[in-house]
Amino acid sequence: MSDDDPRPRYVQIADDLARSIDNGQLKPGQRLPSGRTLAKQYGVSLMTIQQALDRLKTEGAVAGVAGRGTFVHDGTSADTTADTTASSAEFAAIMEQLAGVREHLSRIDERLDQLERLAGPQDQ
Repeated sequence: MSDDDPRPRYVQIADDLARSIDNGQLKPGQRLPSGRTLAKQYGVSLMTIQQALDRLKTEGAVAGVAGRGTFVHDGTSADTTADTTASSAEFAAIMEQLAGVREHLSRIDERLDQLERLAGPQDQ
């Protein structure tokens, strides 16, 4: 990640993880590290990691399994978007709204990260 990169941190992280999948460092079916581990690795909040993973899920690169974790897509899962009852226009509108919410949350998360860096370490 780079502070010089104008893209939100979650986009940078999602792209970094996607590169790891593309170059074979993360293999199909492999479980990704936990959100907390990734947050520590990238030096960001858990919410930023969740946004990055949500982006990868939307792109079909990874899949979440309730209670088990997030795994690199192995090509065996059925495409669930065909099962939705919403029309493609409704789905597109919902996805656009969701993208706007994610962008706002990302900005808030980045501002919080900046404030935490400015405040310095806090004794608990």
